[in-house]
Amino acid sequence: MTHDIERAFQEGRKPPKPEDEVDWSDPDYSQWHGERSADFTIKKLQDFGINDNLLSDKVKRLIVFHESGGDRETDSIKDADSLSFLEVNTGFFISRISTEDKRFNKQSIRKKFDWMFKRISSEKAKELARPFYKKAISGLEKSK
Repeated sequence: MTHDIERAFQEGRKPPKPEDEVDWSDPDYSQWHGERSADFTIKKLQDFGINDNLLSDKVKRLIVFHESGGDRETDSIKDADSLSFLEVNTGFFISRISTEDKRFNKQSIRKKFDWMFKRISSEKAKELARPFYKKAISGLEKSK
């Protein structure tokens, strides 16, 4: 639930590159984003009195690598992230199409949708995501 939490905290947010220059699949940005989200999450667990190092290490690893995966557990989080994005967030991205913001032009949004679908490693998750992906591409093609 907290894998993207860092985006909610703009204060002190200093990505490795200006975000309007970042490719959606940029590994440096993904690593920074995962680490920052994990730091917020671990801090909140500690605030709740949860100081279990084993749990904290596992939570941190899952969040840090939620964009790239790399093993069964982090691949599951990555696949769920993509599936959720394709089901829930594509309309928001299409609604933000702009000629002023490079991140939200049709070409860039198409790259985002393609990347989110292609990075899914589980065939079952890909099968579940395919109708959402097709709907997203269709909506993008129909947009102004």
